[in-house]
Amino acid sequence: DPKLERREYPEVSFGALEAYAEGLMGIDVRMDSHSIRTLSKVKNDEKAKLDNIPLMDGTFSIEHHGQHESVFVNNTSMDIQWWACVTGKAMKLWINGKSAKTQELLDPGQRIVTYSVVKIPRGETCRMKVMP
Repeated sequence: DPKLERREYPEVSFGALEAYAEGLMGIDVRMDSHSIRTLSKVKNDEKAKLDNIPLMDGTFSIEHHGQHESVFVNNTSMDIQWWACVTGKAMKLWINGKSAKTQELLDPGQRIVTYSVVKIPRGETCRMKVMP
């Protein structure tokens, strides 16, 4: 917006990217355990994708189809532990077409989050779907 003061400062664009990555896509990176959590906040009839997010010596990508499907691409030289999370008490999560073991936790807002932790080898893609 041309009326936005200080729009030429890098902090403005960095703040917008942070809102997309952490807010909308729910990305939380934990390098000490080589794990990445994602929790979609995309509306159920919409899609969102972030490609080529820098991580160590490579990149990763995450795509959310509403809150019922996510795709993670690991383009690094290490295996990644993906915490595929969904808001609410999901009946089942399917990882790459197979039923996955799930767990639940409470997020900081005291909402139930269902998740499955899956190891994604370097160069691999993983798809998570919520099944009723």
